[in-house]
Amino acid sequence: MDLSKICINARTRSPWEAIDLGVVLARAWWLPLFLIWFVPAFIIFFSVSAIFPDYNWVAYLLVWWLKPLLDRGPLYIASRRLFNEPIGFWAAFTRLPSLYRHDVLAWLTFRRFSLTRSFDMPLTLLEQLRGKARGSRLSVLHRQYGGVAYWLSIICLHIEMFLIIGVVSFIVLMVPENIELDYWQLMLTKQDAASWLYNVFAFLMMCLVAPFYTVCGFCLYISRRIDLEAWDIEIRFRHLSAEFQKRQSLTTPNAKVLPVVLCLCLTGWLYLVPQPAYAQDTAYPAAAGGMPEVTEASPRSVLAVNAKKHIVEILAGEEFHQIETVSGWRLKNIEQKREEEIPEWLITLIEKLIKLFAGFDGPDGVWQNPMLYVEYVLWGLFFLVIAIVIFRYRESIRFYVRQTRKGKIEVEAPDSLFGLDVRKESLPEDVPLEVLKLWQQELYREAVSLLYRSLLGALIHHHQFEFSASDTENECVSIVKVRGNDELSDYVQKMTSLWQQLAYGHQLPLTAEIESLCSSWTEVFPRA
Repeated sequence: MDLSKICINARTRSPWEAIDLGVVLARAWWLPLFLIWFVPAFIIFFSVSAIFPDYNWVAYLLVWWLKPLLDRGPLYIASRRLFNEPIGFWAAFTRLPSLYRHDVLAWLTFRRFSLTRSFDMPLTLLEQLRGKARGSRLSVLHRQYGGVAYWLSIICLHIEMFLIIGVVSFIVLMVPENIELDYWQLMLTKQDAASWLYNVFAFLMMCLVAPFYTVCGFCLYISRRIDLEAWDIEIRFRHLSAEFQKRQSLTTPNAKVLPVVLCLCLTGWLYLVPQPAYAQDTAYPAAAGGMPEVTEASPRSVLAVNAKKHIVEILAGEEFHQIETVSGWRLKNIEQKREEEIPEWLITLIEKLIKLFAGFDGPDGVWQNPMLYVEYVLWGLFFLVIAIVIFRYRESIRFYVRQTRKGKIEVEAPDSLFGLDVRKESLPEDVPLEVLKLWQQELYREAVSLLYRSLLGALIHHHQFEFSASDTENECVSIVKVRGNDELSDYVQKMTSLWQQLAYGHQLPLTAEIESLCSSWTEVFPRA
């Protein structure tokens, strides 16, 4: 796979934008994609219809069941044409037997009803993964993209149904009004030609939608790989490398001599042309060597001031001040309150269940009180849904519990983070006082460093946050946000932003900001 030959712009896309790209590519490559799906499907449909003429629905059902195999032809063509490999219908048709061999049993049995089939198929056809390797790969690909892959299958299914209904409705509208027909009875009559016509239309609509479904799922897969493997960066580096090699190949002995000749000519010109002399007067005060000093009015100073203004204007632009709003669930309370008494809602629920099942008379009582048994079924479904949700999100629940419960897992606190000493004994007793002293002595970086070190130490030793030595500043902010304390989260985020601007951007904070953080210290950390 040569990424430099890719025919699309390899950049990060949203999942829905990737589906739009799949529709565009399917329209551009429509004929070979349609033929590679239609020809084998038509052979199966025609053969089974000829063998079972009285059961015409068997042919349609068989083609529908074999969709996972038929989708591999369009996927193979799309995967080759995406990288500018010219492949047509006949070349792909000869490869169909080898394409259909991979994981036939799995895709026609327990994977047949997967709603992410078009998104998962490249793992079988292109990467040829199986077992644990396929499972781990799927778990990575489905993050942020799995839900859209589900919706792609549902939308294509509805489009196929709407097309069938539209064609049948069009035929009905073309029937003259003076002819009275019972269309419902006509469609239910299996021996009638209308049933054959319906199956043929359903088969054709399935052939029309299948290439779009396959290519859209493939573009979802490609977009996810671009996100994970940074194809855009790799392609850019390859272009830069190719351009550099091209320039190196154009460098000849004459081209190497040319810069030397130009330098000699320029040196001779400087000696021959008279240079301006500066008089010793008040307009141009002389400096050492007879050259003018650089003053505020000199051209060099003016250029420096203009460049600084330009840099400040660029940094003040929207590109450097993007704000992203992230929403999600979080626990509200920080401190865990131990309640020895059993909650009232739990007692009420248990009493309700005891009272409910006390009236259970076995299967014989279904006809006497059917609504009671309906209530049994609903309660069973309720507990089943709760169990499924807990099992589905068990990793997230375990993460929240681990972050909110103190003392459950003892983790050794790190001695340093980001090169800063966060040991308890290295921090002063009165943090705001020491920070303000350093700030008044114009030791700005030391003051901000002490305040940020004290912040990390207070989070580790007083609030029992579990940071690892490999965590970044933003990861520490995310861990604090999980607890759900808005006041603490806002303080940590503000202090981290101020520290990053000073440490990496070399931008000093305002005195008012430091004084505000110091005055809020005792409110946020009363024991620190």
